[in-house]
Amino acid sequence: MDVTLALVLLAVMAAVVALGLLTGMVGGARGLAPPLAVTLGVALGLRLAVVAVAYHNTPLDVAVWFKDTGEAVLRHQDPLLVLPRYQWNFLPAMPYVHALELSIGLPWELAGKLCPVLADLVTTVLVGTLAAPERAARVRWQYAVHPLPLLVVAWHGQIEPTAVALGLAALLAARRERTGVAGLLLGLAVSVKTWPVLFAPGVLRETRWRRWPLVAATAALPPLVLLASMPLLLGSDLGRSLQVLASYRGLTGIWGWTGVQRLAGNAAIDFGGPRVDPYQRLGLVAVVVALGLVVLAFWSRLDGVELTAALVLAFLVVTAGFGTQYLLWPAALLMITGGWRAWLYLTLAAGYAVFYYLVYLPGPTGAGFRVLVYGSIPVIAAALLALPWERLRPPAGELAKATFRPSTPPETVSR
Repeated sequence: MDVTLALVLLAVMAAVVALGLLTGMVGGARGLAPPLAVTLGVALGLRLAVVAVAYHNTPLDVAVWFKDTGEAVLRHQDPLLVLPRYQWNFLPAMPYVHALELSIGLPWELAGKLCPVLADLVTTVLVGTLAAPERAARVRWQYAVHPLPLLVVAWHGQIEPTAVALGLAALLAARRERTGVAGLLLGLAVSVKTWPVLFAPGVLRETRWRRWPLVAATAALPPLVLLASMPLLLGSDLGRSLQVLASYRGLTGIWGWTGVQRLAGNAAIDFGGPRVDPYQRLGLVAVVVALGLVVLAFWSRLDGVELTAALVLAFLVVTAGFGTQYLLWPAALLMITGGWRAWLYLTLAAGYAVFYYLVYLPGPTGAGFRVLVYGSIPVIAAALLALPWERLRPPAGELAKATFRPSTPPETVSR
């Protein structure tokens, strides 16, 4: 690309991001709360503008690998088996969608972002529905103009927006006691990508325990249907496909403790290299322990939305494998819960995403990589701070009861 054109595009995108962040923060301070139709119109306009600016600048995974999954489906082949390792590691829900998008006839960099943009509009509605009624319109507006979803959804075009929308819809269905629907939506979210299993404790938290078997049964249906479809529609060797699914590992060496290890020369970046396996195993143990501690500590103290936000934040704090699109996972949830600590994370995460998408990816690595790794540390600290630590303190009444020790026995009341 011509350097001048690249600089112009970078300046335009930076202006859109700055305007979105400023408008969201000022809107929060002044109570800006447009009607839903206006918010959705602005959200759609901003996302389409970013899609246009990002044309020919879409990251490789979406621009090439996701297109390859759709083409594999159109050839009746299993992306798990015909694509190079780690280019696709999930059930074929999204490859089926990619095949439909390819069939539209639009250039892939436009067609491939249709589903993420539409899903993010659904999320824009859901954040207001799940928030307190008096905050609903304001929260929708803040999400609509925030640069983090703009970049992940419209610049990158990743799968995360679809998974987030389905997970939020599952929480809403559970809250409204639509147990079977909640399970189906949760199962669809997990079919899109594996990480939405983090929504499961929140969905169960919103569901009466007697109905948990129904949640489990309905959540299992979408993955089972997709697995059954693979030999029929894709000619899959199901055993080999399951083996590939089970062997997935995340990208290491660019985030948090594995990023620091990479800078120290102790770990490789990407999916393989020296000492990646031990770091992956250690990261998995850390994630399981962190999530277990969050559930044990907060289960009885948080609602489903808050519990899901806490689980996602805990994952981001300790994970060994990371993609910048992961920063979107807690964004909608934190806007629903609100608070200055949530906005500290949202602001720092947006800054990290801006650097990654607009500076690091288009340019040489070198010093930029060091900024990326060290820049992850304040984002992780903000995620840790955004956990609902105050909920671990007993309510004021219970605290008073626990600490009050009368110096003399209470008087006996005569009958």
